[in-house]
Amino acid sequence: MTFTLEDARAIAQRAHSGQSDKLGQPYLLHVEAVAAGLADFDLEVQVAGMLHDVVEDSAMTLDDLRAAGVPERSLSAVELVSRNLHPHLTYQEGIAKTCTSRDATLVKISDNAHNSLPDRVAALEQQTGKPAGTKYADARRLLWAAVPRGDVEHILRRANPALLDDLRP
Repeated sequence: MTFTLEDARAIAQRAHSGQSDKLGQPYLLHVEAVAAGLADFDLEVQVAGMLHDVVEDSAMTLDDLRAAGVPERSLSAVELVSRNLHPHLTYQEGIAKTCTSRDATLVKISDNAHNSLPDRVAALEQQTGKPAGTKYADARRLLWAAVPRGDVEHILRRANPALLDDLRP
């Protein structure tokens, strides 16, 4: 039996049930957006996108995902982007570790792009009263250099076209 994106969505829905993002939106919308940003890539990358925050933001473990039938390749990407599995690393060190895997890098690019949507950034700035930091922009420099430019363009066209200008020299 083949593990499907809908199977991954069902797991993400259970894992993120009742969770909201910083703007009060259902957290599932974020992981669905990350997976949608990866629509030009194969199923295992899209599955990793859908599940990218499950281990970090729920009680589920990599072994739970494995037992549910998640492909090992998807699990490898989820493991690399789950910051709680690498607590000794700073954010930037975690990004560098993510960049050791093409799949994990693609997932993180889509995650970063969704988190960097202009409307989301503006709403967070208004909510907190503080300007957005440079954490995501700094991460993009490493992430975008780790995969072919065409891969980055595919993701940005789907996830956050506003960032395409930043990709141009």
